Amino acid sequence: MGCNWQVGAWVCGVEGDWSAENKSGQAFGLAPFNTLRIHETQERWLATARGRLGLTNFWWFGPNSLVYVTGGGAWAKVDNSNSLVNKPIASADLSTHNLSGWTVGVGWEYALGYGWSARSEYLYVDFGSNNTSVGTRDGVAGDVSTFKLVDHVFRAGLNYKFW
Repeated sequence: MGCNWQVGAWVCGVEGDWSAENKSGQAFGLAPFNTLRIHETQERWLATARGRLGLTNFWWFGPNSLVYVTGGGAWAKVDNSNSLVNKPIASADLSTHNLSGWTVGVGWEYALGYGWSARSEYLYVDFGSNNTSVGTRDGVAGDVSTFKLVDHVFRAGLNYKFW
């Protein structure tokens, strides 16, 4: 969702989006007493709020095209789990938190007519390095897991201009 303002060939605007996700990554490590641990990070949703600056009739893209750059803030909900796997009874700790980061990207939009346009864009989203604490379980001391979260978002869409 967003809005744009056009002055001559230049277009500036703001937009925001939200998407549900189920992306995950794992790492393995040894905890105290040679206990095998599996650290897993799962991204549950991603939201961005961005500014956009573009140029119409750009180069060979044609008169109905808009080429733009975009950038702003990004937020995500992340679940981190830490499982002990070589114990008689497997155990796990789970922590949930929201992350804040930044995003930049580029895109292309083409006016189809009658208020409709098609677009494609790429976003680089970076949440940096983050630490998550995992508590004590089954007599094994808790530890801190560090993870880096980066998204590469490729998307295509269809827009309708209300006025």
